Amino acid sequence: MNYITAREAALRWGVTARQVQALCKNGEVAGAIRFNRSYAIPRGAPKPKDGRCRETDAREGQVAVPEISEGLFKEIFDRFPYRINITAADGTLVYANGAFSDGMLEGFQASLLGQYNIFAEENLEKWGLKTHVEKAFSGQAVFTPTVEFPNRTLIGESYGTDYAFVSLYEDINSYPMFDNAGKLSYVVTVFLPARRLNERQEVKQGREYIEAHWEEPFDAASIAQAASLSVSRFVNMFMEEVGFSPRAYYLEIKFKHIKDKLLNANLSIVQAFAACGVDYNSYYVSLFKANAGMTPSQYRKSNIKPMKRTR
Repeated sequence: MNYITAREAALRWGVTARQVQALCKNGEVAGAIRFNRSYAIPRGAPKPKDGRCRETDAREGQVAVPEISEGLFKEIFDRFPYRINITAADGTLVYANGAFSDGMLEGFQASLLGQYNIFAEENLEKWGLKTHVEKAFSGQAVFTPTVEFPNRTLIGESYGTDYAFVSLYEDINSYPMFDNAGKLSYVVTVFLPARRLNERQEVKQGREYIEAHWEEPFDAASIAQAASLSVSRFVNMFMEEVGFSPRAYYLEIKFKHIKDKLLNANLSIVQAFAACGVDYNSYYVSLFKANAGMTPSQYRKSNIKPMKRTR
């Protein structure tokens, strides 16, 4: 007779190895053989019924629990409030839920699934996650507390500048998943919020001024005055706090509004720019392309579906 380990049985039955050991110890697995502290289980042994649940007739008030389909399981992950991603054994990102993608720039988000590989990430050591990744892909469950995420190195390149004003720290938990042969298939990583550090009052005042006056020409003196600081002191504090200049944030806000206007099919591209206080010229087109990863016309085409003609 062929035998499998408690770990292999756990994978087949959808329980933990410890639960399999307990079932064997209680004599609930037919044909199981004990070797010291572990058990050998017949390959074709059926999963024992959980003794903690009493089978009753529906007439006794037993509520039937529906099976969770693959689609429902994915929907649960998609709507889960915390960041989750799943990586294949070769390091390729194969799934990221909505929370994980929150705040990502459109161009960066589109380039992730099926293309991003954690083993090719050059910043793992800088982020303090090199050992975490190595352990997870060696088959260990790993916990790394209080990691800045997204890291400041990603702000502006992969994540919107909004994320720079509140430092987010998360506990990162990675769990290896194995196939029926005990071979690593995936690594599931869950990010749980740990703490956040709020921005300085002066930076907050300057940011709020920019957000309220984005339609106007950029004026560093007025922004600094709103924060009760000199221009040089405010600019230095702002960059020290968030890693980029007040003008860069001003342009980020400006382009967010331009993108919204571009989605209005009743406005031409020139009108969309003008509505945001900007002339449609080669300079701003180049800045827009650097921000969105595409030209204004390309952005409009990719985000507005053509209307179907009716006879």
